[in-house]
Amino acid sequence: DTGGGRIIEDKEWTTVDVADGSCYDDMAFHAGDDNVYFLSSCGSVHVLHMPRGGQLAVIEPLANLMHDPNPAAAYAAPYHVVSPNMVTKHMFLCHGSLYQVWKNTNANVNLGSGYFRMSAGEIFVLRYDPGRWPCWDVVKDLGGCSVFLGKSSSPAVVRPAVPEVRVDCVYWIDWQGVPMVCDIATGTSKPWVLPCGAGKGDCWYFGHDDMTSIDSKGTI
Repeated sequence: DTGGGRIIEDKEWTTVDVADGSCYDDMAFHAGDDNVYFLSSCGSVHVLHMPRGGQLAVIEPLANLMHDPNPAAAYAAPYHVVSPNMVTKHMFLCHGSLYQVWKNTNANVNLGSGYFRMSAGEIFVLRYDPGRWPCWDVVKDLGGCSVFLGKSSSPAVVRPAVPEVRVDCVYWIDWQGVPMVCDIATGTSKPWVLPCGAGKGDCWYFGHDDMTSIDSKGTI
């Protein structure tokens, strides 16, 4: 509500050069920092500072990642080994922090001669901490929030307000169209069974396109 005043939006298109060979799996916009974050297929994270006042639009690595060209080095053990093997990756913002969701969509995998084992369908949630190195590490909760992963949209972070939606969980859809719920604390998933039974097809819907993150006050 602008009190009757006009809302002025910047609707100009900006072309941004991307390094040769770069492929991004997901992106997230942080309105407070005026930054767009990009998650590459190889596990590296880049940032675009929104160009204002004629500034150049440049995508560059996160500041504390510039000193190490190996993307896997930014992840705490044993997840530095897992990073190149994760097929499905998403990025989202929650309480002002940057997160990733990794989902193993392949079969059971043993890495490093049994050093680390991933079960099929296992999910990891990692949080970015710019004050430490490695700066990405797994977390076991989202501060009472949950995240929904659609098949064709950005992750939606919500604070559960109905009994059917549990806190600190990842909701996703398997290849058969069955809605699944993953407890972040364990990383394991099971079918999300509603009072009417497990469903398929359109599993959930959010009425606004901007409902993709939750701020430090717990509001969408």
